[in-house]
Amino acid sequence: MSLFLVSFLSSFSFSLDTDKNLVLSDSNGDSPSIILRNEKGGEGTIKKVNETNSFDFFSQDGAINLKSKSDDNYISIDNVLSNVTLFFKKIQDKKSYGLRLNKENDILEIKDSRNEDWKAISTETSSGVSSSFPWKIQVKNSDFNVSKEESGTYYVAKKTLTAHLPSISEIPPNFIISLKRKSFYDVYIVPAEGDLIEGKNKVKFKNIGAHLTLISDGASWHEFYKNGNIYYYEVSGDCPENYVSVPPNPEYGIVDSFCVAKYEMKKGANGVAISQYQGVPWVRMTQESAKAACENIGEGYHLITNAEWMTVVRNMELVEENWENGEVGLSRMNRGRWSIGNCSSHSGRVIAAEKEDTHPWSIDRRTHYLSTGDVIWDMAGNAGEFVDWPGFLNFDFPTPNGEIKDTTPTEDLPKKSYFPIQEQLTNHDNSIGNYKVTANHNSVIRGGSSCPNFSAPGLFSLSFHNVINSWNTYYPYDGFRCAYSK
Repeated sequence: MSLFLVSFLSSFSFSLDTDKNLVLSDSNGDSPSIILRNEKGGEGTIKKVNETNSFDFFSQDGAINLKSKSDDNYISIDNVLSNVTLFFKKIQDKKSYGLRLNKENDILEIKDSRNEDWKAISTETSSGVSSSFPWKIQVKNSDFNVSKEESGTYYVAKKTLTAHLPSISEIPPNFIISLKRKSFYDVYIVPAEGDLIEGKNKVKFKNIGAHLTLISDGASWHEFYKNGNIYYYEVSGDCPENYVSVPPNPEYGIVDSFCVAKYEMKKGANGVAISQYQGVPWVRMTQESAKAACENIGEGYHLITNAEWMTVVRNMELVEENWENGEVGLSRMNRGRWSIGNCSSHSGRVIAAEKEDTHPWSIDRRTHYLSTGDVIWDMAGNAGEFVDWPGFLNFDFPTPNGEIKDTTPTEDLPKKSYFPIQEQLTNHDNSIGNYKVTANHNSVIRGGSSCPNFSAPGLFSLSFHNVINSWNTYYPYDGFRCAYSK
């Protein structure tokens, strides 16, 4: 959508942004834009403070027009400001404000209705200034760097991407940019090394339509305007070896990034669990022994929780590289290694990973990408993986077994605990895995086991079953994965 601009008082302008909000801007960039609420989708109303009359505003012929409700006359914004104070509301906090021109010093001023003090929007006067402050729109489909020359740019993100900000030291104060997530793909903003955004080093846009405007003060980045679910968090830059950092998902109570093992755990020296590509996964164990093995690594290590599992796989769900032909939700996700031999055979059930991470997409590819570009092995297949899920033995379980979308969630297992974001996805068409609960279950397993008797391979597979087989020994295809957080 185009931006519609009209100058008034020479040094300021009104505009309509892509959300059709009325925006007040200082043409010199000396102060940030102010987002005004538009309640009518392309139109809106501005009221005079000292009159009962009000004006409709709307876009026509590339300009903002005001029309008095008492007649059909168009009134220019600068003529209105020359005589009265305007009344409006800020969209983000619903507060009422007044806007006026201080004729003594020719400065535009703003006042919170709950505060008696008028404050100057800019110390610049209108004398001799005729330029406007347009927002330049750029549509983005992949990672990009914000240029030092792109202050005042409105980015529209249509794919999973990360916007990299320029260094604070290389841009002037009041440098301002805006970014909107236009689709269901995850979107991130990362400042330059050493810089912070609201005290954190990464931003995630959680929902479609989420919109953030950032402005610099010469030392850091600050939120100027926010709409939707925007999360500031700290990226864990010091994950242990062969662990990768996972972006948070506050829907699961995870507000900061955490580290997860890149590989299924192997049994290392002295019986200590280790994340490495060499060796076969550590199997033949119980839920509790898997939990203890992770905790025995050291402080901060733990068996991955179901909330962490869902944070990982919902992130992967929106990454094009994990889908056939790069078509998210319209094709199949790779499902990894499964159904080799039969479940009664104890040989070749699970195998080692590989050193090389980069493999072309195939239905049997064992690696999945996070939105960060990091790779994790065997989340969908090879060994099924225990997760820590307190109270699961007494859950009221969904029914029936089979396709996840066909189950009826319960209070103990709501949709967010096992459904993909795109709830219509199926194992049959999209290879996401399935759901199964068996009698006498004593464990909860995520990801597809290499034994298809329990669960099909897939990132969202969920199985509650007994890990002790008919020979009274532990199955050789249930393993585990550890996570780490400070």
